[in-house]
Amino acid sequence: MSKTVLVQAKIAPEVKASVETLFEAWGFDISTAFRMFLNKVSRDKAMPFAFAEEKHPTAAEKHDMRVLGIKNYATLLQAYRAIDAARADYDAGRGASFGSVTDMFKDTFGAPYADSLPH
Repeated sequence: MSKTVLVQAKIAPEVKASVETLFEAWGFDISTAFRMFLNKVSRDKAMPFAFAEEKHPTAAEKHDMRVLGIKNYATLLQAYRAIDAARADYDAGRGASFGSVTDMFKDTFGAPYADSLPH
């Protein structure tokens, strides 16, 4: 039997809760996921994902953040993905019709974003 060592890591509680839910759905826990990650790095001598340079919002994206009342860039990117998904649904005939842009934003993002739009 091989010996093991204890490895500890600090992580934000909301991240831990989020990944615990995912891992549980996949049938394992955080310890198993962490062992899988370390074993893959050890075996491949490489990270199992690509590193990307942190992207910063363009002037147009900063404008969208102000208009939508979005405080961080990641949330803006999520909003863009939601809009793209809604557009794809609409193009595929699964879309909804709204009486105004404000109504569409309320349905897509909730009242706080839509209420920040100019009327």
